[in-house]
Amino acid sequence: MSKVKVFYQNHRNLILEILRFLIVGGLATIIDWLVSFTVSALVPEFKISTWSVKDSLATLCGFIVGLLINYFLSLVFVYKNKKDENSGKSFKDFMVFTLIGVIVLLFQILFIYLLNDLLFVKVLNFNTILFANLTWGYIISKVLATAFGLILNYIGRKIFVFK
Repeated sequence: MSKVKVFYQNHRNLILEILRFLIVGGLATIIDWLVSFTVSALVPEFKISTWSVKDSLATLCGFIVGLLINYFLSLVFVYKNKKDENSGKSFKDFMVFTLIGVIVLLFQILFIYLLNDLLFVKVLNFNTILFANLTWGYIISKVLATAFGLILNYIGRKIFVFK
């Protein structure tokens, strides 16, 4: 028997859970991005020094919608192999789920500020507008911040919410 097949058989439940997490996370991320990019495109630019308040507001709006979708789909679809069938269903679990998301959101806002507002705009002068007020720098920063946030969310929620 091949090593891959043995690995799959030994870790089947975890592999399927991660695949379900990626599907739900992908859907929530697409919705998060659609909301974020729409808000960024529609809201006029507002800056405090070099900080784009508009992009932070856009990230926050996308986060809230994505978080709610992610939570409900995680309950019914992702975490099927829990020791406690009720884990994740209490208000406390929802608050921990949200707190983990907020920590990741703060990371994303900081990451987008450092990468987009400081590196792309100030250092590289890379502030090409794609559509309305939506820039390539913001899109690239958002994609990279989301990829790292995906990993943090899975680990945090698996350890603290869906045990």
